[in-house]
Amino acid sequence: MGQWYDGGNDARLYAGSANTGAYSLRLRDNNEIESSIYFMKDVTLYTKFDIRFSLVAKYCSGTDMLMLETASSLTAAWKLEHSWVLNTATGFMNNKRVLLSKNNGSLPSLKKHFYLRLRSNTSTNTHVLYLDDIEVKFY
Repeated sequence: MGQWYDGGNDARLYAGSANTGAYSLRLRDNNEIESSIYFMKDVTLYTKFDIRFSLVAKYCSGTDMLMLETASSLTAAWKLEHSWVLNTATGFMNNKRVLLSKNNGSLPSLKKHFYLRLRSNTSTNTHVLYLDDIEVKFY
C-alpha cells in the first residue's frame, strides 16, 4: 500500500490500542499537518479510491472529528473528502472500537502525485484517536 508518514508531534506510532498487532497510529489535537498521517501515490491508472480502518477514541468531546483529505502536493490546498464526528450515527464514540470507511473517493484530474491524509481535529492533546488496520484500495 505504501509508506505512511507522520506529520509531526501529534501523530505517532503508539504501542497499544491496536485492533491487530501491538501498535496503532495515535492522532491528537488540531495542528494541521502535525496532527495527521499521510502518504503519496502515483494514481495515473486509477479514478477512484476506497479507505477503511478501525478507530478507538479516548477522552474526546464536543465536535471532535477525524478528517480524510486529499491534495496534489504537501504544499497545495487540501480538499476535505469526508469527516467522521464524535457521537454521531456515522461517526465514533469514546472507548469503543468502530470500523469506518469512505467508498468511491474521487481522484484529482492531475493524478501523477496524489496525497491522502487522515487528520485529527480534536480540541486538545488529551483528546486522542487511535487508528489501526488502515486499507486503501485504488480502482
